[in-house]
Amino acid sequence: RPWLGMLMKGRALASAASLVVLPASIRPAPWQADGCRRYRLMRDHLSPVPKSLLANVVQMPEVIEGRRYFVEGKFSIAIQHLARADEISKASGMAELSLLTSETLAYLHALSGDFSKEASYRAQCVQASSTLQANTPGIATDLTLFDCLHNWALSDIKCGLLNTATLAHAREVARRVGKGGKGLVRTCDMTEALAAIDGSHSSVSVEQVPAMVSALTDAVTDECGGEAALTGSAYLILAVALHRLGQRASGEGMEAEAACQKAIEMVDAACIEAEAYVKVGALLFLSRMHLEREQSDLADKAASEALAVAEKALLQDAVDAALYQLATVRMSVGDFVVAEGLFRTCTAKLTQAPQTRSPTTWEMVQVEKASEQHSAMLEGMSFNNHSRQPEAVQIREKLKKLQDAFPVTAAGATRLRESALDLWYVRAFSPNLPTLLQDSD
Repeated sequence: RPWLGMLMKGRALASAASLVVLPASIRPAPWQADGCRRYRLMRDHLSPVPKSLLANVVQMPEVIEGRRYFVEGKFSIAIQHLARADEISKASGMAELSLLTSETLAYLHALSGDFSKEASYRAQCVQASSTLQANTPGIATDLTLFDCLHNWALSDIKCGLLNTATLAHAREVARRVGKGGKGLVRTCDMTEALAAIDGSHSSVSVEQVPAMVSALTDAVTDECGGEAALTGSAYLILAVALHRLGQRASGEGMEAEAACQKAIEMVDAACIEAEAYVKVGALLFLSRMHLEREQSDLADKAASEALAVAEKALLQDAVDAALYQLATVRMSVGDFVVAEGLFRTCTAKLTQAPQTRSPTTWEMVQVEKASEQHSAMLEGMSFNNHSRQPEAVQIREKLKKLQDAFPVTAAGATRLRESALDLWYVRAFSPNLPTLLQDSD
């Protein structure tokens, strides 16, 4: 194929080419809201790709079509086109190209809820980035390898079993980075703690997590105190662990609510996406705890603040999560009119209009939860002496239709609802948009 010949020809230029960082003016997919790729915690680098190679890859018909269908939200068709691009990149024998296509397919399978395929492509990313690091040692390739390893670990948790060797390798790479690698090492520690809470860790039980994370919060504060998102995340994970076990942390004597408040304090003046995601996650968790204790005013306040933070930061998926929590709070106090409006807002974009795009796995999670609560609420209501149960049945039928149309996504949503791996953590500790899915003006 002529494209393969062009890519192979680029190998001779690769060693002399400078590394390219795509411009910040990236046009997002319309359904994504803020689609710019940026590493939300500490890292603003991109995978090291020589200009000559990137210019050829982005002009491949398979990549152009794959990106177009991605923007339209048709993930399965996008995957088909990009899978052909992946075959070409692997045939070229160039690790740079393999990394580009593998990370793109991993991302798309994650959106679609096929976590086993995501994990498979994450493993290929690690293989390609390991080759790059061996060929061109340095901080840039070390950071790329770390990202690939950590994302692979996250996908393993989604599948239900963490490979601790992957995180051990990621820690080893992080230590090579120097001072900046301390935060990356602690990120691995937090991911391991989440795996234990989730039940996907083979050797650490959830009972061991509070003491483990309590010590981690001290270490993060000492070593990475200037990184608010990292410190806040550690306290939020501690809150989750304490809440699940209903106990205090050893030594500190910190309760779940106090740990959650500490997390909010760490990211109170959120100025980057990671901090905003952590703050929203902590506020929503706090709202749920208040609601469990029937402290409805406090639950409403926390959910409303989470919504304001998410809207200000333009985090659409976090906005959806906050709207759902606010609806749940209003339903609990008998404000059914407001609750119903909020539930309908949560589900409208995927259940009321003709389905022209695929839902993401996180969208499916929110639609399922909102539909279930909405239908349960309507079953006990009547209007003008007429039961609203038929409306509840209709809501469940719409949800079933959506789940049947996208069974893999529905299965992925079920796994995420059971998992301790929440939206805020995945968004704060992973890059957003792979290079090949970006569309610059």
